[in-house]
Amino acid sequence: MIQHVVHNLTLEQIKFLNRGPTYVPPCQLHILSKSSVTLAELVTKEMVPLRRHLNKLFAKYLVDLSRKMNFEEEIQVAFNESFLGPLPTMLEHRALYEKQIIQSIG
Repeated sequence: MIQHVVHNLTLEQIKFLNRGPTYVPPCQLHILSKSSVTLAELVTKEMVPLRRHLNKLFAKYLVDLSRKMNFEEEIQVAFNESFLGPLPTMLEHRALYEKQIIQSIG
């Protein structure tokens, strides 16, 4: 907690810094992004580490090709759904509000 320190932060900014940002669901990440990356590019980028890890597991446990391809396809669909699903209005408002507070601090 910030006390007895000279600063230019508003009470709202101090409260935010004390509690920290709330959980950010995957579908909300595109709202918080600072770049002009499209949502499809963001999903592709976020999928890379998962693909890498899966490939290591498939090689380690010698998963047959058809099972591997089926699993990769199902994972890709689930991953896309988690990012591309509609964002509930309350979450969107909260994300934009917290983004605004973060930008006002920096």
